[in-house]
Amino acid sequence: MPVRILPDHLINMIAAGEVIERPASVIKELVENAIDAGANQIAVTLENAGKSRIIVRDNGHGMLPKDLELSVERHATSKLVDDDLSVIKTLGFRGEALPSIGAIARLQLISRPPESDSAWEISVAGGKKGTLQPARANPGTTVDVRDLFFAIPARLKFLKADTTEIAHITEIVCRLALVNPHIGFTLHHHEKLILRYARIQERLLPTSPYQQRVEQVLGVEFIQNSRSILTERDGMSLQGFISLPTYHRTNSQEQYIFVNNRPVRDRQLQSAVRVAYQDVIAHNRYPAVVLYLAVPSDQIDVNVHPAKTEVRFRQADRVRSLVISAIKSRLVEQDIRTAPIITQQATPYFKSSFSSKNNGFPGFILGEKPSSFHWQQNQQQDAKPANQPFIMAEQPSHDHVTHSTNLVSPHFLGNAVAQIHRTYIIAQTEEKMVIVDQHAAHERLVYEKMKNALTDQAIKRQLLLIPEIVNLPAGQAEMILEKADDLQKLGLTIESFGLNTILVREVPAMLMGLKVPQTIIDLAAQIYEQGDSWLLQNHLHEVCGTLACHSSIRAGHTMTVAEMNALLRQMEETPNSSQCNHGRPTYIELRREDMEKLFGRR
Repeated sequence: MPVRILPDHLINMIAAGEVIERPASVIKELVENAIDAGANQIAVTLENAGKSRIIVRDNGHGMLPKDLELSVERHATSKLVDDDLSVIKTLGFRGEALPSIGAIARLQLISRPPESDSAWEISVAGGKKGTLQPARANPGTTVDVRDLFFAIPARLKFLKADTTEIAHITEIVCRLALVNPHIGFTLHHHEKLILRYARIQERLLPTSPYQQRVEQVLGVEFIQNSRSILTERDGMSLQGFISLPTYHRTNSQEQYIFVNNRPVRDRQLQSAVRVAYQDVIAHNRYPAVVLYLAVPSDQIDVNVHPAKTEVRFRQADRVRSLVISAIKSRLVEQDIRTAPIITQQATPYFKSSFSSKNNGFPGFILGEKPSSFHWQQNQQQDAKPANQPFIMAEQPSHDHVTHSTNLVSPHFLGNAVAQIHRTYIIAQTEEKMVIVDQHAAHERLVYEKMKNALTDQAIKRQLLLIPEIVNLPAGQAEMILEKADDLQKLGLTIESFGLNTILVREVPAMLMGLKVPQTIIDLAAQIYEQGDSWLLQNHLHEVCGTLACHSSIRAGHTMTVAEMNALLRQMEETPNSSQCNHGRPTYIELRREDMEKLFGRR
């Protein structure tokens, strides 16, 4: 067939197909336009989940008639400074989104600048532009989109149920609201209010406006179970909120990442978050984070995706290192403890359920003994039945002993007072009771010690009797060879063996049972996609975790009070000790006020 130039309406439809996938795509473009227009109030109204009608109103600076007419033309924009694509500080191009939407739907724009006495409107239907008309409207811009995809009805068949489409729309609005706390947002569907986020006025707040908006969007529970981070390096800054390791989700939906105030779903950044949490959370669970990353505009390309949901960094390794180190350093700080939600979830299980057949339960005294007495483990316990639930210290029979005079413990986890079912340590401070899983806690302590040993000394390597030859996809062999020096520090010795082929001579001694070819293939793919080689280190840590699990104090092991207190003190000094290697909490705490509520005292 001969080569020919496509007609304009078909070009517009193809361009629209790259940007407009579903109603949420339209709302993303229109709300971003409103944000760029300086609005501080944005209202979104839907009919039929956006398929029949989408209205986006803002109170921004509006457009003059000549700008309004140009805004629906292809390749027209007010947002590109000096025609330099490397310096983009806005969210999108008004002249690109509007004609794309007008090519596949019925589009009407009404706009009025605040300094103007009158408004103007223009319509586009199926790519055909109407004439400019005077109108009545408040200052700002209103975009009315009807009959989405009427020009390409086949696209309608691929849309999901209304509830699914509304969920996508809600997520878009939430993400844009999180990064714009100074703007108020509302979303209605068939006149029913779906969400409302009040505008945050920074000068009136004692805390960060980001914190207030995060609380609006994700709820107070997230704020209570997260910690703020703020760090700067190499001209970049990272701030936001990261969940405690024991507060996690089944997927990555609650990972909100923004780059230069732009919501993104970047695999490299999501991978960096996962690496930062890999030692403290189960492999099939995901932390919740809200991260705001600021990078110099000449160090980032936002045009690698039509919808600008992905970005490319000039120095990706530095960005990745910043994210990982910032999160890790915050997680190991001593104020990081188990998430408060763990206590909230545990409290109902403490509620009493006495019956006529239950005359109570074996009691134990929650009190530290005066220092003049040496607290000994009960020497008669071995003669008791194996299922004896409580193991207590001997109680001195001195009338002058007063338990209330020595309750204060200077330690965060308090002092041990009992062991239950030879598995759980009961400790107390002045204001709370602490229950520790002795196996999970000791497992973390041993694991951290093993990891430190890997860092402090060279990893032992095992020479393969017959070197492994591994064939890799084109391009991946060169990239993994560039990391050869780093991999050798981890005990893996590789060298080139011809085109797209790697020869493996040595592997870490700890990983002798590893399937070498598959590991190299996975490692090369990771380096090719993400530019990092944490997979091998992760394998080493997994072995350390397994060894730590098998060499730790087991459930069912009887501990003396001295041993229990020693374990508690080590937990307070060890990073990440609030959860085991598998992401489970090592302890829960019950505050005095919680106990008073359980017994009706409060």
